[in-house]
Amino acid sequence: MKDIYKDIKLVEDILGYTYNNKELLIQAFKTRKYTALKNEENYEVLEYFGDKVLELCVVQTLIDELGYINSKNEFKMKYNINEGDLNVLKANLVCNKYLGKRIKLLQLDDYILKSNECIGYKTRADILESILGSIALDSNFNQIELRKVVNKMLDIHKFLNENDLESKEAFRPKQGRNIEVKSKTKTKELNEYYEDDTIYIA
Repeated sequence: MKDIYKDIKLVEDILGYTYNNKELLIQAFKTRKYTALKNEENYEVLEYFGDKVLELCVVQTLIDELGYINSKNEFKMKYNINEGDLNVLKANLVCNKYLGKRIKLLQLDDYILKSNECIGYKTRADILESILGSIALDSNFNQIELRKVVNKMLDIHKFLNENDLESKEAFRPKQGRNIEVKSKTKTKELNEYYEDDTIYIA
């Protein structure tokens, strides 16, 4: 585990945002178990704000990347993308697995402050959203800053370029995969320890 207290500047560089209140950044990485005995705040309320920010920023970017005003001054989407297609694109960009992978790719999961707990895609996704929530509060919900961070963290432009939007391949339902379930002592949230194709129920 890396030390976020020592590496605040490095984390800010990864995010592309400099905090006024550094404690908000640190709070975004604290799990509930970690703060349980410390009388400190965890990431969960920040994650709630970040979830709303994320959806808005993703939709705005999809409009910018794929929408235009046609010759009749009407708004139109490229490739005849419809509402259902947009829902699939947005869902793929904000799902736990994609967000969790992005956190790992940016090597930010090494900074999660936890207490003897396994960290899966669900928690990593929550941390990404809590980071966005902390930036929203720190920047007074500055849309320019938030969109810049969202696009850097999710790399939406690359995501769209890697999917064949014209053939509508990106909008087809993904085939389900067989998921191995390994039961441990007691049941918790199903996706909490999801890693690749294994779900661990703790």
